[in-house]
Amino acid sequence: MKNIRNVALFGLGRIGYTHFKTLLQNSRLNIKWVVEEAVDRAKQVMCDHGISDCIQVISPSHSQKVFDDPSVTLVFVCSPHATHQQIVTKALEAGKNVFCEKPLTLTSATSQACYDVARRNNRVLFCAFQKRFDPQLRSIYNKVRSGVIGNIHKVKVTSHEPPAIVSREYLQVSGGIFVDTAVHDFDLLLWMMNERPTSVYVEGHAYRDLQQECKDLDSVMIVMKFASGAIGSVDIDRSSQYGFDQRVEELELAGFSSQMQET
Repeated sequence: MKNIRNVALFGLGRIGYTHFKTLLQNSRLNIKWVVEEAVDRAKQVMCDHGISDCIQVISPSHSQKVFDDPSVTLVFVCSPHATHQQIVTKALEAGKNVFCEKPLTLTSATSQACYDVARRNNRVLFCAFQKRFDPQLRSIYNKVRSGVIGNIHKVKVTSHEPPAIVSREYLQVSGGIFVDTAVHDFDLLLWMMNERPTSVYVEGHAYRDLQQECKDLDSVMIVMKFASGAIGSVDIDRSSQYGFDQRVEELELAGFSSQMQET
């Protein structure tokens, strides 16, 4: 018999709903609680999936019920960034393992504090940087680590998405393009390089009215220089008219080595 784990999901917004659908498909997990500010909308989602009698929907003000529930062993945190630290800390201290959407918190000190809580309570805290688990990206990474790909000269990361992917409501709580999107590409680049940059140069602009009104950017170029001499670049655009384009290119001194692309 399978060991089915009860889980709680905090946040049923854009990314929360994506995880919600994935959790429903996992036969090893049972969603017991959904914690969402928009309770009526969350309850409607449960009705739409035909599971309104199986999952308890509560507002964040009643979230202590989740932490006090001994049957819940895993908490998924997909709420707005500013709420992460408190939820993660309470869940870990209550003996729950935690999956947290990026960014874990908004500073390195508070992020470290969360991991310290996890260690003290012997719990797992996992921050979601899903690009590390892409099979093609993992293949490139393994080739770099094993020496199949030689000394890296340049790494180019492209992350383009169509404008329709984000709404005004989402942008207002997303934390901005660097916290919401670029953080994935920073993680990917540093993971590939296995070193931190010695310098970072950034330029960006807001072309679309929506980004201007939300005081955000929709086009960004980032250049990093590493101690090894390698140069990394990240090209982010949220106004791509040709659709999604997620790509990594690595150049070694002998020439072009590998590429991953999805359009």
